[in-house]
Amino acid sequence: MKTFLPKFGFLTIVFLIANLFFANVSFGQTLTSDQDDYAPGTTATFTGSGFFPGETVSMVVRHADETPDTGEDHSSWTVVADENGNFVTTWHVCEDDCLGSTLRATADGQTSGLHAEAVFTDAAQVGTVIVGAQSTTPVCPGSSVTYTVTLTRSGTGGGGFSATLTISGLPTGAGAGTFSPNPVVFGGSDTSKTSILTVPTTAGTILSGSTIFTVKATPPAGGVTGTGTLLVDNVLPVITCPANITITCSASTNPSNTGTATATDNCGGTITVTSTDVDVAGCGGSHVITRTWKATDIAGNFSTCVQTITVSPATLPTMTAPAATTVVCGSIPAPSSISFSNGLSGGCLISGTSNPSTFTTT
Repeated sequence: MKTFLPKFGFLTIVFLIANLFFANVSFGQTLTSDQDDYAPGTTATFTGSGFFPGETVSMVVRHADETPDTGEDHSSWTVVADENGNFVTTWHVCEDDCLGSTLRATADGQTSGLHAEAVFTDAAQVGTVIVGAQSTTPVCPGSSVTYTVTLTRSGTGGGGFSATLTISGLPTGAGAGTFSPNPVVFGGSDTSKTSILTVPTTAGTILSGSTIFTVKATPPAGGVTGTGTLLVDNVLPVITCPANITITCSASTNPSNTGTATATDNCGGTITVTSTDVDVAGCGGSHVITRTWKATDIAGNFSTCVQTITVSPATLPTMTAPAATTVVCGSIPAPSSISFSNGLSGGCLISGTSNPSTFTTT
């Protein structure tokens, strides 16, 4: 009969190896930062998941290389995972020994032994972009305007850095905006810097109106943005109509005879003046023309005015009676008719022949 004795030493070793394996293997735990890069003095937010529900997680941020962790913000802290094994925690981005460094945040579950990391950088960068007022409001097509763009540092400290500016959202007819200087260079002690944005416009292409555009400064990754407004000439031209007029039926209704509207504009340039007529006919060749004049400036703004042209009825025709005639008593003269005309033409002509004359004897 064979007796099998358990090999406790061997099983113990296997058990220990398995524990070590599972303690270091990843079960889907993650740690992420809300940005890839932070300015000194700002706040980093970390999100963890995949840890044991309710366990305490130890957090710490250290340099990812061999740089000594001598600053104030490298002490560890703890956070408790929720019932799903998730947590959110924040960290003050160090302002002493972290500038330009690559940093590693680590999360270690105190019950599970689970471990996760997130790597990010700490660099000085732009915090806000403010676009100032338009230099000339509104701008006339064909002219340029300028804006003062103010950049402020994100957080405090962090040394010098440079920021590149770009612009988007300008309307058709506006040229590519240019910045001077670009890039904008911050010194180590500068809290804000400015750049002048110049936006040209093209006459005959850009139209009246207000457009919001965006200026972006980089870094940080993804950029920081501010908005400005481009206001193109919205002042209406001033139009003056010719006086209302009454003309004879045969007179010309062309503007060369009845008058032409004139116009001025604050932006100068070519002003286009046009007209449209509404003609209501009356009797005897009379009619009333309502002439609407329109003046359009180079930005597309327009004004109108109305002129009334009254056309008088045509002159009545005249008739000349035939010469006297003598007939024998008891005779009846032959019927006669008379032609008539007012001597005009077209719609003003009144002409014809009278009805034949009739005679009776008694």
